Amino acid sequence: MAFAVLELRRRKRSSSNIAMGTGDRAFLVLRRQGVQSKFDIAAIARELATLQTGDPTRSVLFDWSQVDIWPFGAPPAAALQAWSKTAPLIQRAAFVHDPKLNRHAAILSALLRVSNVEARSFHLSDIDRAIAWLESDPQEASP
Repeated sequence: MAFAVLELRRRKRSSSNIAMGTGDRAFLVLRRQGVQSKFDIAAIARELATLQTGDPTRSVLFDWSQVDIWPFGAPPAAALQAWSKTAPLIQRAAFVHDPKLNRHAAILSALLRVSNVEARSFHLSDIDRAIAWLESDPQEASP
C-alpha cells in the first residue's frame, strides 16, 4: 500500500487517469481536477468503458480531491440508461472527495450498488484508507 500511496501522490500533478498496482490488487484511478463542467454520469460511464483493460472486476479510485467546482444536476433517465449499458463491471469503487461533492459520489455509489459493486466514500485526508480498502481482499468485511 505504501508504494501505491506514494506513487499516487507523486502523480497528483497529472490530470491523466492511471492504473496502480499489479495483479489482483490493481486499481484504476480516475482523477478530476479544477473546474468541471456539469456532472454527467453518461460521460463518466464512457470514460470508464474506454479505460477497461479486459479485467471485468477492477477496482476504481475516483480521485476528486482537487475538484474546485462541479455543478450538480440530477441525471436524466437517458443518462441512467446509458450508465447501465456502458459502465464496465467493476468490483469496488472508492470516492475521495470534499463534502461539497457528496451528491455526486452518492448518485454514482447508488448506481454502482445496483450492480452489486462495493462503493465507499472517503474524506480527503483518508486517501490512504481508500487505497488500503481497494487493495484489501474483497471477501473481508468492510471496515
